[in-house]
Amino acid sequence: MIIHWNKGLFAKTINLTDANGNIGFLRKNTWSTSATGVLNHKKYSFKTKGVFRKVVLITECNADEKVGNIHFSEFSSKAKINFKSAENTTLFARNFWQTKWRLSNEESFCIDYHGRLNKGQINVSGSAPEALILAGLFATNRIWEYTTLIAIIVAVIAAT
Repeated sequence: MIIHWNKGLFAKTINLTDANGNIGFLRKNTWSTSATGVLNHKKYSFKTKGVFRKVVLITECNADEKVGNIHFSEFSSKAKINFKSAENTTLFARNFWQTKWRLSNEESFCIDYHGRLNKGQINVSGSAPEALILAGLFATNRIWEYTTLIAIIVAVIAAT
């Protein structure tokens, strides 16, 4: 399955489409690092917890049930995503520029993310749940945003 995603430069919503049209979205909530996502009519919330915001809880909205979490690694471009049907799933950058990512448990699925800050493509191989597809997109976009922020801060410091 191939999913395309795009968002405006300062937009909070990432739109998801396939060959047949719109299939969902991932929307960051205003003034927070949490988000709501819908894919194939299944709705999930992503709520960031902790002082340094390293853990994100994933909840299926219709059942109000926690279905997984994301643990971001400190100072690295990696995240562990645990989901009730796919434990110990790792998201990692596949190139230096962090434009290619892979989410895999090496048993039942592999999800490749390609893109930049405003558009990209998701290639899903195997039987990956919608929540995991959205979780990987949430995590890659969060890492891209933090990396961009750090690059801007370094550029400002270097210019002074």
